[in-house]
Amino acid sequence: MRAAAALVRAQWLTHSSYRVGVILSFVALVATIVPVYFVADALQPVVGNSIQGEGEQYFGFLVIGLASLYLVGATLTSLPDAVGGGIQSGTLEALFCTPASVPAILCGLVGFQLLWAGMQAAILVVMLAFLGATVVWGGLPLALLATFVTVLAYFGVGLMAAALVLAFRTAGPLVQGVIAASSLLGGVYYSTTVIPEPFDVLALFIPLTYGLRLVRRTLLEGAPLGSLAGDGLALGALTAGLLAIGAVAFWAALGHSRRSGSLGQY
Repeated sequence: MRAAAALVRAQWLTHSSYRVGVILSFVALVATIVPVYFVADALQPVVGNSIQGEGEQYFGFLVIGLASLYLVGATLTSLPDAVGGGIQSGTLEALFCTPASVPAILCGLVGFQLLWAGMQAAILVVMLAFLGATVVWGGLPLALLATFVTVLAYFGVGLMAAALVLAFRTAGPLVQGVIAASSLLGGVYYSTTVIPEPFDVLALFIPLTYGLRLVRRTLLEGAPLGSLAGDGLALGALTAGLLAIGAVAFWAALGHSRRSGSLGQY
């Protein structure tokens, strides 16, 4: 995976060269959680009953949702943006002509953005504990595993979007639509139990629905492994399906671009 590490390092060097921007991004992140704390505290009496089983405090519930949304957004946008930028600059064709494998190149293209989003999510969770919310640190390994599987599910969608960029030079509304659906139906701001019919059925096909429930139950309540099996199996099935579809779509689009000689044409 040297190629992937080299690409991640190159992106980090570029990003870190803008030191003021890096500092301001962390300041903005920390500043964001303060109004979230007060808003969550004010809404606690209203939503307290609906979030039973996913953490008793709405502040913790909301911060976990926002942290996961950071990761989902980065996962969905990083690969199609990198592929589109590589086509426009002429570097993508050169990358695929190197001895590095395609999976290594893809991991390198998205690696930095995912690590950066993961760092932001980690800061939010640390701030969550710092501000007095209950965090069961013993559930962290399971929460990280659930987060990783959720990211893989959305990476499958990112592969589909990248395939569309390769074939048509645009992903259309796919990325924005999935982000919107995940925000509204995945339980980021409120429990999926309050979603009215018939939209509650759609929530069953959103990976974030299961990923967030797993993370909240392990990290905020310390739920035992046995009680997580249903959500874990559903998330695993969705992840396997989305990854398979995304991989087939990307390989088909890449093969078409190579055969038609359009890989370097914007």
